[in-house]
Amino acid sequence: MKTDETNPQDWFDSGRERLHVSDLAFAAHGHAGMTTMELLQEAAERYLKGWLISQGWSLVRTHDLSRLIHEAELLDVRFATYAEYADDLTQAFLQSHYPGGDPDLVGRDYQDLRHTTTKLVELMRETLPEFQV
Repeated sequence: MKTDETNPQDWFDSGRERLHVSDLAFAAHGHAGMTTMELLQEAAERYLKGWLISQGWSLVRTHDLSRLIHEAELLDVRFATYAEYADDLTQAFLQSHYPGGDPDLVGRDYQDLRHTTTKLVELMRETLPEFQV
């Protein structure tokens, strides 16, 4: 079945899949490599886009979690607590995604970022009981 970029559930499903694969990669390697960090960031990005779209937001094609958190914060002030997390995970993504970063530094804070991702998803679940977040 074809997905729809205006359907929040499609974004949540995509985020859930990436989060799961990120967890599998971390468990398999015993540490977070560049791909693991990319998957974690992409999961958060998709969850945020799904939440924003559910609130009537028009899709903006960006990887910048800080921008997405800011957009969410305008609709629900509780998202403001995730600003530093968004900055950190976006930087980890950029270090992982584009050559020029230091692979030895990428992923050192994976467990903290992963834990915060869980809290972010729980906030979305709380605000959207009609979706499978």
